[in-house]
Amino acid sequence: MFRDNGPDEGGFDSGTGTAHQDAVWPYYLTWGISMPFAYWSILIAALLPLIIIGYAKAGSRDNSAPRDSAENLSGAKRRAYAAHQNAFESFPFYAVSVVAALNFGASATTVSVLAALYLAFRIAHALLYIADKSSLRSAAYAGGLFANIAIFLSPALKINFF
Repeated sequence: MFRDNGPDEGGFDSGTGTAHQDAVWPYYLTWGISMPFAYWSILIAALLPLIIIGYAKAGSRDNSAPRDSAENLSGAKRRAYAAHQNAFESFPFYAVSVVAALNFGASATTVSVLAALYLAFRIAHALLYIADKSSLRSAAYAGGLFANIAIFLSPALKINFF
């Protein structure tokens, strides 16, 4: 399915579907399941918008029309709502990029590192959006986009950091 450092190099063995005891960083975050961190990062990226909206809607008592209540948000909570929407907008390309890269032969370690970088940029983007730091927010957005493009292109360009 995908390639990475084999058992002799301390990585993921796609033949047996296991991470080896001496595996490097991305495999320590698999919680005992033989799945690279890059796949787990899809779950984290999917949950990120829900965490952001939790902040935006904290203290709101109107749950009968939750989408309509967004119009009443202001300041940081309104910006959090916008960050929530942006996180949903960026998710499909990210999820497809990770799955495609790993299925077309990209190094699972490289994709996992790029995935962690993407998540860091997306979290920074949300925090900077809420804090109303527009220039830094745009830089974080661009960083996340470039990390995502690198993930997508990693099998074609043979990007391998490790």
